[in-house]
Amino acid sequence: MKALIIIVIVVLLITGVVQASKMWKATSDLQARAEHYLDFVDEKSFDGVKKDLVADAGKLGIDLPVDNIEIEYKDTEQKTLAQKMVGGKLGTQFSNKLVHIGAHYTAHVLLIPVTQTVSASHIRQVAAPVLPPSKAMQELLDSNP
Repeated sequence: MKALIIIVIVVLLITGVVQASKMWKATSDLQARAEHYLDFVDEKSFDGVKKDLVADAGKLGIDLPVDNIEIEYKDTEQKTLAQKMVGGKLGTQFSNKLVHIGAHYTAHVLLIPVTQTVSASHIRQVAAPVLPPSKAMQELLDSNP
């Protein structure tokens, strides 16, 4: 009887570890897909990106309702390191957007619900100032037909 209980406990532990590792793998794959879709977000593409993310989640075995996905696309004053370096030397102003995709869903490990969250953010440059060419550069451009 004692041996049967030990076998059942070992089987449950192994099953739990396998299910937890599959959950972790699926969540990390969904995280990668969310990061991929950051490049496709704009003011008009929220619904399309949500549908694509739901389809990718389904391929990973995740039941992700569209209502559990939040997408933000808003102006930000944050600058990338490259913009700080260039902007500081040239005194230029950049227009950036903060793109954020967040999703949450419930997975089950040994029939125990476990809430999983995926979040990805990115700063995207949407406009950069165009500086007029220097006088010497303009003369060089005008001299070559």
